[in-house]
Amino acid sequence: MSIDDLLGDLHEDRTSTVEEQLQSLERDIARRRLVSAETVVTLFGQIGELREQILKLLPEHEGAVDQHRAVREPLERERRQLERELQEELRNRWSDLRELRREHRQLSREHTEEMQRYERHTGDYDGVK
Repeated sequence: MSIDDLLGDLHEDRTSTVEEQLQSLERDIARRRLVSAETVVTLFGQIGELREQILKLLPEHEGAVDQHRAVREPLERERRQLERELQEELRNRWSDLRELRREHRQLSREHTEEMQRYERHTGDYDGVK
């Protein structure tokens, strides 16, 4: 086996490993986005349902007696809690995706560097390509 064959095999091993890692990261990014989207949609739905319930329990006008205050206040607290969860999910998604994309960029650079290194070192070793 010649040194060119060894270098070619080594190059293929390195590039295929990096490419597999890149594909895995792309799947992780897509999966995280899908999970987040599902969570956000669920939270929006729950918040919307609570808003509807709260609106039904509001006094009819500004001077009216607030007969449903005791029932409405826990619903308002629950709505605020869900809104905080929504904000937390959006922050967590941003943070998670930022880290996954950083890792993806790093692996892409490694892949590019490996390709460039291989191109520089292929050919005859007596100085002629």
